[in-house]
Amino acid sequence: MRRKSENGVRQIAELAGVNASTVSRALNHRAHVNPETAARVFEAARQVGYRQKPPRRIIALILPECRTTLGWYSINVLNALRLEAIRRHWWLEIISSDQIELLNERAVEGVISFDFNNHLAKEIGSSRNLPMICINDSARHIDRVYSVFSNEFQAVNLAVSHLVGYGHRRIGMIINGDPESYCNRTRYEAFERMMQTLHLGFCVESVQDGGIPGSLVRLLHGTVLRMAECGVTAIINTGESAAASVRHSLEVCGFRVPEDFSLITWEMVGVSEFFSPPQTTVCQNFTELSSRAFEALEKLISGDPVCRDTLVDYLLCDRSSVAIPSCGR
Repeated sequence: MRRKSENGVRQIAELAGVNASTVSRALNHRAHVNPETAARVFEAARQVGYRQKPPRRIIALILPECRTTLGWYSINVLNALRLEAIRRHWWLEIISSDQIELLNERAVEGVISFDFNNHLAKEIGSSRNLPMICINDSARHIDRVYSVFSNEFQAVNLAVSHLVGYGHRRIGMIINGDPESYCNRTRYEAFERMMQTLHLGFCVESVQDGGIPGSLVRLLHGTVLRMAECGVTAIINTGESAAASVRHSLEVCGFRVPEDFSLITWEMVGVSEFFSPPQTTVCQNFTELSSRAFEALEKLISGDPVCRDTLVDYLLCDRSSVAIPSCGR
């Protein structure tokens, strides 16, 4: 009696209209297989539910689309995932979200995505039958797609509590990027809820780069001036890549940190501590995010149940950009 794997290869060969040796070469990424033929083989393999153990353990890592510049957040997530992959003996097949058709030509065991511009959970989970983990993006449990999130509510509570502890009673939040993204919506809701609970004055403004050179800088200058007019004494500025821009705007507008404005930003690892004064921040635990993402994906690949999405707490880096509000403000 033929082994099960041999039967699977023959099924794939019949469905794809090729011989068994071509199937073997395609599944093992050998040379001399036409890309269209390889795509037919992988599609046939999915249809028959064939699960070949790759010669190396490979997962697909999906980044934002090619035209998106990777900022501080993406670079830190990517670095942490690469180190975790080495630790767990995985090989990474790195693909941009606008190139996911390449999954048709790759023998991967699962997917980790940190594409913050698209919601890939439905597309990949339902059409490709691959276990998938999304980092800081929506899940789709029905298709074995789960998420690992940084705890945005906890991050905002950390920042607000720190400022309130210094006596700030009117706090502003600048939301950078798409206000409808999961992270930014959660940050706004957490900030509004906490400020209302504490009966404090607050101001929220959303700033998004319109693609015009210098537009973001001008928007931030205007935002800082409006917050000053509203009596704000402390600002929480969201997003790793925007951490330095608000410092620049405060300086250009003639405000000092922390004498005129206290400031908490998202951590730029290896940079925030060297601002003058050193920046107080909330920091995503990228190492823990990556570890939890791999842990959940490995469970899905092994057929073990994953009961829920995972929340990872932020860290507060207490430095020198927060002070007691000045008497004049």
